Parts: sequence; structure tokens; C-alpha cells
Amino acid sequence: MASNGIPSNSNSNHIDIPINIHNTTPKPKPSIDDHDVDYSQRGQWLRAAVLGANDGLVSVASLMMGVGGVKQDAGPMLVAGFAGLVAGACSMAIGEFVSVYTQYDIEKARIKRSESSDDEAHQEKLPSPSRAALASALAFSVGALLPLLGAAFIREYRVRMGVVAAVVSLALLGFGGVGAVLGKTPVTRSCVRVLMGGWMAMAITFGLTNRRCKDPIVKDLPPWQSKMQRSSSLLELDDGLRGVEIQQRTASFRVQIQKVERQGVEVDLQEVFNRFNFDNISSIVLGSDPKSLAFDFLDVTCEKAFNEVEEFIFYRHIVPKPIWKFQKWLRVGPEKKMAEVSATFDKFLRESIISNQGKAWDDDHNNNDDECDLITLLMRQEEGEDCANDKFLRDTASSLFIAGKDTITSALTWLFWLVATHPYVEAKILQEMKMKDNNNNVYLHGAICEALRLYPPIPFK
Repeated sequence: MASNGIPSNSNSNHIDIPINIHNTTPKPKPSIDDHDVDYSQRGQWLRAAVLGANDGLVSVASLMMGVGGVKQDAGPMLVAGFAGLVAGACSMAIGEFVSVYTQYDIEKARIKRSESSDDEAHQEKLPSPSRAALASALAFSVGALLPLLGAAFIREYRVRMGVVAAVVSLALLGFGGVGAVLGKTPVTRSCVRVLMGGWMAMAITFGLTNRRCKDPIVKDLPPWQSKMQRSSSLLELDDGLRGVEIQQRTASFRVQIQKVERQGVEVDLQEVFNRFNFDNISSIVLGSDPKSLAFDFLDVTCEKAFNEVEEFIFYRHIVPKPIWKFQKWLRVGPEKKMAEVSATFDKFLRESIISNQGKAWDDDHNNNDDECDLITLLMRQEEGEDCANDKFLRDTASSLFIAGKDTITSALTWLFWLVATHPYVEAKILQEMKMKDNNNNVYLHGAICEALRLYPPIPFK
């Protein structure tokens, strides 16, 4: 027992272990996991490469789509795409170099102001302008080459546009996935974001150029203005040109109606007027007689095709535009039939124009314009001009068919229906026509004007 109540060390249950603090073994450093890697170095070129590839793909593809909305030839699309590739690659490289070099100067100045002694570590983290510029230019070129290669070897317009859209979509998905993997971000979200952005850019560019540049610019071109003025002048000069021929056709029409009356056969008067006017317009415009107004009323291919084209045009007015546009692009439904009948009528116009080309340059007919149709006269006026082409002649003929056929058919149908339902008017017209001096036909003229007032033919595009 020790004094002062303090137990001695010999009787204590505690064991003292000496520790040498000077010989302590250092603890091992933890291993560096891949997830702890600093991506600042990788981000110097990753951002420029991913953005450059996506920018090259979307901008060049949108540029080619925009040109494709105006021109269906592959040449302008490829030239525009190549020009966009070169200009875009240079622009991306210069812009990225200037941007990163500015960031480099800022970071370097900050390091100089810092009191840290670890200057080498900070120097390694500085951005590299040349690396970013090279990555941006190369990535832009690679992205721009994809739509160019997709369109370079395809001549068919629709197939070429579809292939470009498909190639660009796949490439956008690939770029979005690569960027997500390298940047450790969600793959699905990145792919969808990149794909939707590319689709929007291509759709907006194609839609704007196709809508704004296809019709108004062409109509405002001086050669086309001159052509339309000449077509109008020919119609004015031809006011009495076909008077005798129309009288002959009217006499033939009366004979056909008398045959039907003797046979006691019911006919659709509107169909009769429709065929009669088709033959008249074809003779005046093209100088050919399809002979659709026959007693048996058999189907004539060109006349039937033209009627079906007008029905499909009316179908487009009652169906939302995106729907029939999508059907036209896929060639399904009514748009598939529309393409077939349009090709049939276009073939009829093309063959008639080709047959008239020899007559247009025939010296025996040059001095006798009374024997020529409007297309032949127009070809003579356009002789030696570059803007004289078959497409313009076919478009002019189609416009004249649409303007002259259905308007007269509608007016005559309503006139005869009104006269048939008003016997007093019919009696007055017959009495006026039996008079010796019936050149004016005032009552008949009034009936025609009243029919046009009540049921005017309404044009549609």
C-alpha cells in the first residue's frame, strides 16, 4: 500500500506501450479512381470537337436542304455543301482559336497574380488554343462530309433528300452518344437533344427556301415576266383567230346532241360541256384534237387524267397541308394517284409540244399565223432566247387548260339549268334567236350575265 492513497505502478492493471513518434510509418495514398480524374484537360478539345462536328453536320445539311428546296439538281446542292464545308471549317477554327486564346490570356494573368508556388500544375491546366482550333476544324469537316457523301452519288431528287436526312439523323445520334460518353453525361438525353436540334434546323431551312424562293422569285425574274406578258398578248390577238373553228365545233356539238335526242339516251350535260371545252382548249392551245366529244362518250386518257388532277387539287384544299405533303413525300394514298395522272397529262402536253416544234420553224407556216395554235406562236416569239424551254411551254399550256376549261363548263351548265327551270326565259331566248336581226341577242346576253352573277366560277390555286 503506497502512501497518500495512490496505488503503485507495480500493482496497476494498465500497461504502458511506448510510441516513437519520430519513426511513424507513413500511410499509403489511396488509389486514384477513374471517376476522380480531372476532365479539364479533356474538356479543352472535347467541347471544340463535339460542337464542331455537330455544327458542321447540321449547318451543311441544312444548307443543302435549303438549296434542295429551290433546285432539284444534285450539282447546286453539292457545290453549296462544299462551299459551306470550307467556309465553316475556317470560321470554326478561327473563332475557336480566338475564343480559347482569350481564355488562355485570362488564366495566365490569374496565375501570375496568384501566390501559389505550384506554377507547373497551373500551367498544365491552361487551355490550348491551337489544339481547340484544330479539333474544331477537323470535326467540322468530318461532320460536313457526311451529308455531302450521302448526296454525291444519287441523282433522284427524292431519294437524295431522304438519304441525306437519314445519314444526318444517324450521325447526330452518334455524335450525341460520343459526347455523352466522353463527358460522363446521360446518353439518351444527349442523343435526343442533338437529334431534335438538327431536325429543327433542317426543317426550318428547307421550309423557308421552298416556300419563299420557289414561286415568288421565279415569277419576278425578267425572262418569266416577259414570257407571261407575251402569252397574254397572244391571247388578246387571238380573240378572233379561232372564231371559225369554234363555230365548226359548235355545229359538231349540235349534231352530237341531236343524235342523243333521237336515240332517247340520257346524258350528263355537264360531262358533255366538259368534253366539248376540253377539245376546244386543246385545239386552240396545242393545235391537236383529242376527240373526247364522241357519240359513245368513251374515256379519253388525257381528258380523264386532267379531270382527276383537278379532283386531287381540290382534295388538297380540304386536307391539312402537312398531311398531303407527307403523303406526297411518301408517294402513298391520293398523292400516289396524283403523281400518276399528272405524269399522264404531262406526257400528253409534251408529245403535243414536240409535234408542234417542226411546224413552228416551218417557213411555209411562218407567214400564216391563222393556222397556228398558241404554243406554236409562242415558240416563234421565243426563238433564239435561252428562256424558251419545254417546261415553260407545258406550264403555260396547263394554266390555259385550267383557266379555259372549267370556267366555261361551269358557266354553261348553270346557264342551261337556269333556263330549263325558267320556261318563260327559255321562250324569250328562243323568240329572240328566231328573229332575222339577232346579231345582238340582248336577252341571251342578259341571261348569261345573270347566270354568272348567281353562280360565278371561283378559281382556286
